[in-house]
Order: sequence, then structure tokens, then C-alpha cells
Amino acid sequence: MKDAIVYPKFLGDGKRVIFIATASGHRRVYLMALDTGEIKPALPESVMGGFAVSPDGKSVAARGAPDSAGKIYDLAGGLPHVINGIQQSEWVVAWGNRPLPMYVGAREGSVVNLFRLDPVTGQRQFWRRLMPSDPAGVRMVGDIYIAPDAQAYGYSYYRLLSQLYVAEGLH
Repeated sequence: MKDAIVYPKFLGDGKRVIFIATASGHRRVYLMALDTGEIKPALPESVMGGFAVSPDGKSVAARGAPDSAGKIYDLAGGLPHVINGIQQSEWVVAWGNRPLPMYVGAREGSVVNLFRLDPVTGQRQFWRRLMPSDPAGVRMVGDIYIAPDAQAYGYSYYRLLSQLYVAEGLH
């Protein structure tokens, strides 16, 4: 596993890490046991992109192809469960401690709207709008983190600023 590894996350037990790696030209989500170094596929090959880990570390919310519906995958195996109420353009940002719900994000230009979502009932409620206080040049809000108790959150954003110079009298 010497290829690119991205988005590593510790599972709830602190003994395993889940990450995306590119091996032999294919991206896949893997699970690594820290005590033995054993690496094995964590999710089906069709699951790509970002994922959110449940606070107990037993499940992962992600999207797969060709059916791009958001699903909850049990890391011990078994069939995935559809996340009710998630829209096509949304992704699971974080998973709250019970009884708190999942947090899903929806991009609206350079802004991200966050919703609390109950993945069983599909009930949703607007929670936060992430946008820097100075939106000039902001291209994207990303790297969102929500604490499991939802008492704190953080995010980064990517900004592109430039300057225009006017030169006069250059005859």
C-alpha cells in the first residue's frame, strides 16, 4: 500500500484507521488494524469518495456507484441500509452521538448548508450555514468537522484573491 492514501480517520475504538487509497490505479476504502498492520478492504469497490464514520466505529456512511444513494455500511459485513432523507447533491459530513442525528452538507455556490438528518425517518432540520465572515474570493468551504456532541464545529475554506493594476501613460 505505497500509493496515495487520503482521508484517514480513526475508528471509535482507536485501534483501527479507515482511509481511501489508490492501488493499481483503483481507489478503494480500506481498514487498517494498528496493532498488526493488517490492511483489508472496508467497503465494496463501488464505494468512492468521502465517508463519515459512526461514533462507535462500527458503521460508515458513504455513496457508491452505479447506485449513488447514500448508505450506511456495517464494517462487520452485511447489506448496507439506505439513508432516508438525504438528497442527491448532499453528503454525510458527520455523525452525532446518539440520540443526535447525522449531519449532511449541501453546497450552494461557495457556501455549505448543514442539516441534521435522522437516517431512519428521513426527518431533517436546518442546522448551520458555513461561510466565512468575509466571503470575498471564497471558492469552497471544506474540511468540515463537527464534534460528536455538536457543541463545536470547524471548517476551512479556500480563497483566491487577486489584484488588478491599471497602468496609464505608457506611450
